[in-house]
Formats: sequence, C-alpha cells, structure tokens
Amino acid sequence: MFLRNFNEAESSLQKALAIDPNSPYAHDVSCWFANEMGRSADAIAECHKAAELDPLSVLYNSDLVIAYLFARDYDQALQQANRTLEIDPKSSRAIEMLAYVYEAAGNYKAAMEQYIKNEQVLGNEQRAKELKQVFEKAGYPGYLKKDAKDKEAAADLYDAAADYALLGDKDAALADLERAASAGQ
Repeated sequence: MFLRNFNEAESSLQKALAIDPNSPYAHDVSCWFANEMGRSADAIAECHKAAELDPLSVLYNSDLVIAYLFARDYDQALQQANRTLEIDPKSSRAIEMLAYVYEAAGNYKAAMEQYIKNEQVLGNEQRAKELKQVFEKAGYPGYLKKDAKDKEAAADLYDAAADYALLGDKDAALADLERAASAGQ
C-alpha cells in the first residue's frame, strides 16, 4: 500500500505516534523510515525514544546501533552496541551489531572475533572454525569472499552482493543484485 509512497507512509507513522506516543514499536518504525530518508538525526532520536520506552529490548537498542552507524558516529555506535550486549550477552543480534560497528570502523580483527563468537552462540562450531581459519589465512578479504560464496549458495543474493561491494568487485555485486531482483528478493 505504501510502496514508494513516502508521504503517505510518513503520514501514517505520524498518526500512529499521535495515537500512542509511548509505543516503542512506532518509534522504531519511524527510526527506520528516517534512516531510509537519510535523516540521521531524526532516526537517532526515534530509535533512542524506542530504546528509552523499552530499555531491555535488544531489538530497539540494536536498532539504535544501526542508526548511529548510518550517521557514521562510530563512537556512539560502539557505546550503544556494548550497552546492548549488557542486556543480553548471548544475543546473536547484539553480538552481530558489535561486529558491524567494528567492521564499519575498519577494525576487521575485532569484527571477525565477534562474527566467530556469534557462530559459536548460534551453535555453529564448524562454521566458527572455518571463519577463523579463513581469516587467519586470507584476512578480511578472504572472509568476505567465503561469506559471499556461502550466501550465494544459500540464495541470500542481496547480502552476497554487499560482500562483493566491500571487496570492490562491482561486476559480481551487480550480478547478484540483478539475480536478487529477478528472484523477487
């Protein structure tokens, strides 16, 4: 109904917030909308409000991490990722958020430690060992190549394209995006 009708979508969000200004979900959706519209300050404010309304929610707190990442405020993102992990140290989402922060800040060793930890938390010991070996042998680019191939095999083409983009392989990234679009992903 709101596909690409941003004015109507924003109007509906404002109505939802007027009806229940204490809805963390409405603030979280508003955060995502603001992020998509490139309004980082609004996104941070909305995600902050969602996390404030439900302070024990890993979802809302980790979405605030993403808002800081979109704004390229890596210091705040790191602080928020660590606060989110304090809520639930075994949360896959919280661990992944910390990995994203390290990755965005260019600390690939710390990012890999979190990705490996995340696989362990998920019970994927074999995958954790594989990632550790690939990183030790071929560094972060080796990890990205493996991850892209694994995601292609799982038909997760959008995320595979993101890995290829990080590697600077525009042709492979565009090919996976085209395959994802034709598959309706």
